[in-house]
Amino acid sequence: MLFATEPNEPMKDAIDKLFALPDAEKLKLSQLLWESAADKSTLTQTLISAEKHMLDERLAEDHKHPEARVPWSEARADIKAQLDKL
Repeated sequence: MLFATEPNEPMKDAIDKLFALPDAEKLKLSQLLWESAADKSTLTQTLISAEKHMLDERLAEDHKHPEARVPWSEARADIKAQLDKL
């Protein structure tokens, strides 16, 4: 684990406890931490702008090639199959 400074003992204990959490709880915690940091970050606006641009490009591509669309049920099944291989 990389830190800007070496964590003290109470911090190490807290980190060990966090890593011992079930994956679902770690994901929930990481989302909460990300959202709390993102609320105060100028990075958020940059990402939102970049994401909007990407989504606009994808939507334009979708409108140009409607025949390439995949039904949600098929896409979901493909995603599930890929995840099951992990």
